[in-house]
Amino acid sequence: MKLDMVCTCRREGMREVEDRRLRIFKLMNLFEMRDLHEAIVMSLAFDFECDAEVYVDQWFGISLKTPLLKEGLFIPCDEPHDGFAAVWEELNEKFGRATRLARGEKKMAMTGEDRLAVAGRISSALFSAYERANEAYEKHRESHEGPNDCPPCEDCEVLLSLQISARHALDAKWGSRSLDKCVERALEIS
Repeated sequence: MKLDMVCTCRREGMREVEDRRLRIFKLMNLFEMRDLHEAIVMSLAFDFECDAEVYVDQWFGISLKTPLLKEGLFIPCDEPHDGFAAVWEELNEKFGRATRLARGEKKMAMTGEDRLAVAGRISSALFSAYERANEAYEKHRESHEGPNDCPPCEDCEVLLSLQISARHALDAKWGSRSLDKCVERALEIS
């Protein structure tokens, strides 16, 4: 089964990705935002017994096989961690399995609602910074004669750098760096 592409090259796509992250954070009952991506991958491996292959070309493609489905799942995505999250959500909706790894018996001072509220506020602030950087870059691009006629000016480079930094800050808060390192190592080997 092929799932829709997880495209994060536009703000709307990033908003969908961020909303999915918050939903999964809540479902998995996690305490630290940075644990999200690792918890997703571990849950796919152990809760849903998935084997995964990651393909790369212009985008990434993730192919998963699980004994729970007769046919596998395939999802194209801009970032592997976003593809894994979309597949996890799909499997969780279909099979509703409790994620044993993420729902460990941690004793924390913060209640579940408190940690979710904190994650929501952090997510909102980081996403807002991403949106402002994106809007500034788009506005600057409009100041050129055409959207594709932008000479490589210093303002373009600075604003694009701010946009990319804001996106990386958002992803990093959810723990993408540890998964990104695994993908980089796998690509070096192949």
